[in-house]
Amino acid sequence: MSSKPIWPAEPDGRPVAPVAVMASVGKLEADMKAALLEAYDIPVQVVQSALQDRFSSSVFGNYLMQTDLLVPEDRGEEALALLSSEGESEEEEPLE
Repeated sequence: MSSKPIWPAEPDGRPVAPVAVMASVGKLEADMKAALLEAYDIPVQVVQSALQDRFSSSVFGNYLMQTDLLVPEDRGEEALALLSSEGESEEEEPLE
């Protein structure tokens, strides 16, 4: 079993700044995308926050949650490329 990638640090010891690569209303989707990035040794933080608006609180009686995926700034482009290519295959063979 592999361990999660460690968030990198600047030379002065401060953590590398995070950048958001995805926002989702579903935690399950965010967790699956985070697992994909971690499989490529990209550290990920999954952060949830409430979407506060009058409609959702009056209709649903609570706030909807937004889930953001944050990665180190220097790995942002790589993470976006992986997320955008997910599900694409270089060679697609027809099912028999």
